[in-house]
Amino acid sequence: MAQLTPYPPHDRQGRRRSSAASVRQTVTIILPEGTEPAGTLPEGCTGSVTCTVPAGWRPRDKHSVELSVKIRSDAPYGQKLTGGSVTLSRPAGDPDPADNSAELVLTTTVAVLSDLEIRATAPTSMTLGTHGVLTFEVVDLGPTDTLEDGQVELTVPGHVTVSKLPSGCTAGGKRIICSPPAGLKAEQHAELPVPVLLNPDAPESTDLPGDATVSLSSDPEPGNDTTDYAITTGLARSDLGVKVPGTSLTAGPR
Repeated sequence: MAQLTPYPPHDRQGRRRSSAASVRQTVTIILPEGTEPAGTLPEGCTGSVTCTVPAGWRPRDKHSVELSVKIRSDAPYGQKLTGGSVTLSRPAGDPDPADNSAELVLTTTVAVLSDLEIRATAPTSMTLGTHGVLTFEVVDLGPTDTLEDGQVELTVPGHVTVSKLPSGCTAGGKRIICSPPAGLKAEQHAELPVPVLLNPDAPESTDLPGDATVSLSSDPEPGNDTTDYAITTGLARSDLGVKVPGTSLTAGPR
């Protein structure tokens, strides 16, 4: 929040004389590095960020500009964010322009909060004996980028064989463990495609259930860390053909 106070000009003896601000003023706010405006700008403010203060405020009155600020997800933690300032345009007759500008500094906390969510997409009406892909999506809902490796645990349904493991994953029975590396940006996602084979002996027209879980020590919301999914099987497919036994024919007169 920036507060502006109109100090009256001095008389010839150096004493301040009461005077109202006769013209409107312009306040220019430069936000510190690693920040950006958030939400709706205050009334009278535009762009990034210039605010207009109406004329008529009396000496010692204060005019406040409250601006919501978002610290970017890649900003350094536990440090001062510098480079910001608040500057008031100098009106005619201002005897002391030295106090028309102030430094604007913010300090980030050391808390790192990355809310990860796991999503799963499975094939539907998958024909027995065919190949398909299970797709798992790890989403960083923010507010910060991940600064540590996460862990994803996948349960593959029965009657399903994994054709190829994604990079960085290991398997043990029906369990697959993957380690998404640090650096996932807030509000972005990473995909883990898992090619699978639906075994020919799988039951027809059935939902084969599985589940997936993502974990991260700095995750503040565990409620979206697990999801269930199912592969829906179709019918068995048989490639039928017709074979005619060979017949010997002898040519001769009719």
